[in-house]
Amino acid sequence: MDLQQAAERVFAAAPRLKIAVVGDFYLDRYIVGNMEAISREAPVPIVRVEHDEYLPGGGGNTTLNVRALGAQTYAVGVIGDDLSAEIMVREFDRRGVDTRYLIRDPHRLTPTFNKIYASSYHGRKQQVARFDQENTEPVSPRDQQRLVEILRAEAPHWDAIIVDDYNEVQETGVVTAPILDALTRSAAGSRTVLVGDSRRRIQRFRGFTALVPNEVELALGLGLPENACLEGEELERAAFRFLELTGPQYLVVTLAEKGAMIFQAGKEPIPVPTWTAAGEVDVTGAGDTFAAMLTVALAGGSDIVTAVTLANAAASVVVKKLFTTGTATPDEIRQQLRRPRNSSS
Repeated sequence: MDLQQAAERVFAAAPRLKIAVVGDFYLDRYIVGNMEAISREAPVPIVRVEHDEYLPGGGGNTTLNVRALGAQTYAVGVIGDDLSAEIMVREFDRRGVDTRYLIRDPHRLTPTFNKIYASSYHGRKQQVARFDQENTEPVSPRDQQRLVEILRAEAPHWDAIIVDDYNEVQETGVVTAPILDALTRSAAGSRTVLVGDSRRRIQRFRGFTALVPNEVELALGLGLPENACLEGEELERAAFRFLELTGPQYLVVTLAEKGAMIFQAGKEPIPVPTWTAAGEVDVTGAGDTFAAMLTVALAGGSDIVTAVTLANAAASVVVKKLFTTGTATPDEIRQQLRRPRNSSS
């Protein structure tokens, strides 16, 4: 079966799949405009807004990517009971995401990132400011218990679960030790595909189907410095060490324009090239797209190499979508698959 046929098989299976995203849900606001003057009241630029868009971010972006691929999609987490929560739920509802498992806690904030992009006298636009609102306290024991109960009841009925640990401050996000324990116990013995992604704590994810760190996240998971340079043999040694530590069926290390490497215990690494993205790119959210496509493909019956190849194709679509996280649709992925891959990867 060639790659195009394999992709069609996945896209045909997607509407029958039930896929949950468990983790940290953020709201991203993108404000895009032109800097046209300096304020008379303060030494700051005046940006005339051309475009203002709200999108679920963090685990929300992964959720939108799963939904864009056609799967039945469930958002599972804890958000606030505020305006940002209203907007997030509205945006999910518009796209057909099931939000019944989003717990709304009036004592928490819905984390929100306001990202301002502007040009200088109609030149190239770039991000000029960002205003973040996040929680600094742990999720309450009551909310954690409610999540555990949801996972125990529903996880065996889902075809796949993506766990997105986005929180930068340990133990203030949704993906805590009790949640990870409930996930692995609930999925054990079932055919549920369990995929994990974490910015700083990927080493806590044990017994998953697949883990998808980049080189930095892999280094952090091994206790190495964030700026550790993992390439070639050093990357391989680190990856096999990490496999022993966490025990996933597949460790997939994403390598930006170099594609990805698949590691399995007792087997040779498999490099998977990606597609060259010519011109200006924005890598924001590409990892979410990769994880979403990988999960849908694995749940749809693909082998790991095909799943990673399709994930590379999807990620190479969204990096060309500037000033937003973005999703990759089946039609966009089909078009990308017709283009030549980067033979130097």
